[in-house]
Amino acid sequence: MSGLGRNLPSTGQSQNFDDFIQTDASINPGNSGGPLIDLQGNLMGINTAILSASGTSSGIGFAIPSNMATSIIDQLLEYGDIQRGVFGVYMRPLTPEIVELYELPTRKGALVQEVITGSSAESAGIQVEDVIVAVNSEDIDDIRDLQTVLALQRIGDEFDLTILRDGRRKTIRTAIQPIDPGSTIAPLNISPLHGVTLTDIPTNLSWYYRNTGLFVFEIDTDSKAYAAGLREDDVILRINRRAVPDIKSTDEFILNQNPLVLHVARGQTQFLIVLQ
Repeated sequence: MSGLGRNLPSTGQSQNFDDFIQTDASINPGNSGGPLIDLQGNLMGINTAILSASGTSSGIGFAIPSNMATSIIDQLLEYGDIQRGVFGVYMRPLTPEIVELYELPTRKGALVQEVITGSSAESAGIQVEDVIVAVNSEDIDDIRDLQTVLALQRIGDEFDLTILRDGRRKTIRTAIQPIDPGSTIAPLNISPLHGVTLTDIPTNLSWYYRNTGLFVFEIDTDSKAYAAGLREDDVILRINRRAVPDIKSTDEFILNQNPLVLHVARGQTQFLIVLQ
């Protein structure tokens, strides 16, 4: 193991998760999913990808931490699926300038920049300028750490959020809420995008403060879009050269044109997918 909290922006459906273990252990295309163990035989993670110009083991290896894998497995065993929801805050990192301005006793945590109206964060009483420092009594290092922790919370399960407000610590009981069905769209049968469910970008994902677009929430594996390379968690930025910043401003007519040229963002990479 040579590093923690690494970002791997171009690994297909893993692009949202930027808390990889970096390892110098050899990972070849055939052994993703194998265990990453330490010298004592303890499971540290699940080998996931390699960043290599040649595609061979002569590159940097990345593994999902074992605690993340365990949490996902527990949800699959108990519920049969992984549910995603939203909490409802926009956050900023605690830069030295912000720490000094707010006279904070710590540089760990995340500053609440905006609270989404109608969200569970608003219902719980989260306010602009709160600093989120812990979830379920576990300290939060930064925005990335908070996003990872919130992403593992199942919809409806309550958890404790510890904040700093006006120099005082306060613990708030809250929960992740489902994505609003009103912000979801499923293209019609005639659309090349049939089999794809699109939503606004969930605010608890890492790119919410950088990108606008249509979030691929679900996709049928036997759909044309899947065969062409579209995947869950992709973000469609433009369709037929027209910007589609969110569901509300997207005319269903454009989704049902044929052909469709999709300008897609996946992590930090962008590419085109043509459907017809």
